[in-house]
Amino acid sequence: MIRFYNGKLLSLSGGFEISDWEVWVEESMILYVGPAIGAHPPFEREIDLKGNLLMPGFKNAHAHSAMTFLRSYADDLPLQSWLFDKVFPLEAKLTPDDIYALTKLAILEYLKGGITSAFDMYYKRDAFAQAAIDCGFRMVLCGALAAGDDWTVGEMDTIKFNNLHPLISYIPGIHAEYTANLDLLMFMKMLLDEYKMPFFTHNSETKREVEECIERHGLTPTQLFEENGLFEHGGGGFHCVWLDETDMDIFARRGLYAVTCPASNAKLASGIAPVSEFLRRKIPLAIGTDGPASNNALNMFREMYLAAVLQKLREEDAASCDAREILRDPISVGFGVAFPILLLLLLSFLNRHIPAEAHMTLFEPEQLAPGVSVFSLSFLALFSALLLSRDRSSALILRLYASPLTGRDFILGYLLPMLPMALAQTLVCLLAAIPLGLPVSWRILACTAVNVPIALVNLALGMLCGTLLPEKAVGGMCGALLTNVSAWLSGIWFSLDLGGKVFRRIAYALPFANAVDAARAALAGDWGGMFPQLWIVLAWAFGLLTAAIVIFRRKMTAR
Repeated sequence: MIRFYNGKLLSLSGGFEISDWEVWVEESMILYVGPAIGAHPPFEREIDLKGNLLMPGFKNAHAHSAMTFLRSYADDLPLQSWLFDKVFPLEAKLTPDDIYALTKLAILEYLKGGITSAFDMYYKRDAFAQAAIDCGFRMVLCGALAAGDDWTVGEMDTIKFNNLHPLISYIPGIHAEYTANLDLLMFMKMLLDEYKMPFFTHNSETKREVEECIERHGLTPTQLFEENGLFEHGGGGFHCVWLDETDMDIFARRGLYAVTCPASNAKLASGIAPVSEFLRRKIPLAIGTDGPASNNALNMFREMYLAAVLQKLREEDAASCDAREILRDPISVGFGVAFPILLLLLLSFLNRHIPAEAHMTLFEPEQLAPGVSVFSLSFLALFSALLLSRDRSSALILRLYASPLTGRDFILGYLLPMLPMALAQTLVCLLAAIPLGLPVSWRILACTAVNVPIALVNLALGMLCGTLLPEKAVGGMCGALLTNVSAWLSGIWFSLDLGGKVFRRIAYALPFANAVDAARAALAGDWGGMFPQLWIVLAWAFGLLTAAIVIFRRKMTAR
């Protein structure tokens, strides 16, 4: 048994959090992952990680490993010319011994960069599989049938390689639509149905590929495969650069994997896959290197970096996420807008049944509407915290930690797109109060603008919680604690004088009561009474934003 200790561990069992745990391994089995314990069986070997990171190996989701001999060959050509004029003629000369040696060379490069398994498409698979077995490397082989091949090989390989060795498995597939025909698609459909297997192929790698497929069949490659029933058991596509809206609808509905190969697509000028759109639509996403010939390297760190930064170029947006991502949860958006209105209606109804002799004015529209507008913004903390904590535990970690942007860029990239939502939320709340008796005045717009600082306070608090806390803890901190503090210490529901001097001092040391007073003063046109409270809220907003940026930056650099 081998022990790995004195390092940082990224286990992925609870998201992307880093721990100080250790790992015990025996042969191919992980026996223990957790904190160091005193009592344990004797170790054959103990490896001191010396503070370095131990993490699961990368999975190369698309590769042509044996193409190592073609590295830097025929550069500066588009895909079709590169393949048919240069690559295919040389590959035809390869012997099984060549493929065995070239595959081992690629595996050594994989292991050096932390890649421990690959989804590989190549031919002469016997030599290919043997190289992986001899290296102790996990390999999933993908079929690459073309129109002129012996199609029975597809079924024979399915049986043979899925029973060959625990490290080897096989999935039937075709090379691409442009090297297939309809008869091959029908054959593939029968094979996939017989063995209940997913379907993978090169899909929409170039604009030309898609255009020519439409000329032949009146459909894109994805739509053609869907029409022929090839996705009945799942699957996906390699590259997926030129998927249209209908294609992405099919991917999302079927749960198909979009495998992006950014370095290869950049070298061959095929285009930039719409990764941001895949994430927005919740299309499963994976990253592949493609082959050494189209990449010139087999480095997953480089692929992750390119996957992140090329999206910024494609979207012409340097922010880590945009408004479309922020608004990906329609339930949260709907709640943020509807809740203040419901609260206004309820409290206005109660106000009508309060006796006049009680002299209760807090629930009058001029007092209630600005107070509710401020309180409802406290839920922005919950929404923003959930957004960031979810992204920290999802594939969006690539953006967070494989990007050259600063902590400030990331925090502002999350925060700024949510400000329009805050302004809309406040404005809707105030407009909804007009039928309840709030006078129509331009000061409604002034009150809306005055709520921006308290919106920043809540968003900054959300960023802090989302940076520091796992998703499960965010709800309790931002959803329960913060909203209660905002409610009880804001002076919306009762006069703060009822709590005594100490209670009042605590309330006005925090931003919430000051924000309510500033909003009420703006609605009343009392500019002299507005600014003293507004400056306090602005100071809180600046301090919390600074803290969020600093702490987020430290989290990034810790990785």
